[in-house]
Amino acid sequence: MMPREEARSPGYFPGRFSAEAADGARSNIAATRGLGVLPGDQLALSSRSNDRWNLSMVWRHDELFLFSTSLPGAPQPFARVDRIDPVSLETLQSSAELANGGHIWEGGCLVHRNGDIYVVSGCFLHRLNAELAVVASMEMSTARPYDSLLSMDDGRLITKDVSAVGTTSRLCVVDADDLSTVMELPVPESTLGKCCADGDDIYVPGEHSIFRFRYRRSKLSRDTGWTGRYRTANNGYGHCSDLTVGGGYLWAHDNADTYEIRDLLRYEPVGSAVAGVGFHQSFDTPCRLHRISTKDASDHVMVAPFDLFAGWPSASPTFVAEHLIVLTFDSLNGGLAAFDVADDGSLRERWQRPIRTRWQPLVFADTAEVVVDDVHLFDDANIVVLDLFTGRDKARLRSGTPLPSDGRATPGPSRDVVYLSSSAIFRMSVVPGPGWAAPAFGTAHPLPPPDR
Repeated sequence: MMPREEARSPGYFPGRFSAEAADGARSNIAATRGLGVLPGDQLALSSRSNDRWNLSMVWRHDELFLFSTSLPGAPQPFARVDRIDPVSLETLQSSAELANGGHIWEGGCLVHRNGDIYVVSGCFLHRLNAELAVVASMEMSTARPYDSLLSMDDGRLITKDVSAVGTTSRLCVVDADDLSTVMELPVPESTLGKCCADGDDIYVPGEHSIFRFRYRRSKLSRDTGWTGRYRTANNGYGHCSDLTVGGGYLWAHDNADTYEIRDLLRYEPVGSAVAGVGFHQSFDTPCRLHRISTKDASDHVMVAPFDLFAGWPSASPTFVAEHLIVLTFDSLNGGLAAFDVADDGSLRERWQRPIRTRWQPLVFADTAEVVVDDVHLFDDANIVVLDLFTGRDKARLRSGTPLPSDGRATPGPSRDVVYLSSSAIFRMSVVPGPGWAAPAFGTAHPLPPPDR
């Protein structure tokens, strides 16, 4: 099985992880060789503290860039992009402090096909060159923080703001060359999670519905014939999380808005006040996995795999097209499950583990390996490599993460993973056991493929 680099959108820089969560589809599938963990192999860990809210990492050739912002409650908040050594994790180069309008929120980051790095932070969009000099900046049309950034096939950018319950959001098309606004369109509902793209189709999570917008010939329009309704106003479930698209389906979790996230959004600028410690669900319902057909929004399957109330998933599901498996999780109570996706779109549980991951699972499809964290306490978490087909541990190591990880993991340069916590950067690497030899590409996995 070859890497999926050829499947990347032409709007992005070619190679591994040129956008957070890998690509515009937010697949979180590595485009590089897997870890190939075998019996006898061990994990090693190194880390570096930087006292910032570390959000995401992107690759440009062999250069790794870190996007971060000030920690919530900082008196003079800013964003920054650093080029870091992917092995030592030391900072090699830093951008200037980037304006964010006072907002401390997740934002978005990508490497454009032109080789420049674009970040949206707060209500500002910035373009930086490979030396991290600011080429251009723009203040967005609304003063709210923006949380999504997509690069379309023609190279233009699409971003979206976050809005309070009962209001509406806006999608904005931006020219990547001069950072001028090309057009804007309203989203019918407030939005919290990040949008994703399947070619020229953009999916946006609303307060009750998921909307599709179509980008054709550099024009954006809402597809009124497709709307995925995932909850009603009074059914006891929460707001939709970030979205993933793949295999002809839109994948999502609900119950994304905890009391702490609501607290962060309550203040202006967003993130100017520190929310309470911990994550306490605003609802008394289990979190659900939603599977909605991109051909027919009424073809909608939902499952609640974890028989636990007040469920909260911190990120979107991971759909592994190579093996027709989707991974879902409950970050609050602790639960990770894999479902087989049948030809008719029905879901059948393959395995379930009591793992509390804060990440969207990172998958190496060629070796059928899943990398997640397993948070026991705020100062006690594990980094775990699982077998995709069985859910069994292949390797596990206590990470020493000071706080549960808010950022996303990315494949490292060689049998390793770089991942983030709220105030530190970590590198997990595989230490070969006795007699280890590099396997032929795509043959490292020692277990049989799933039954079909």
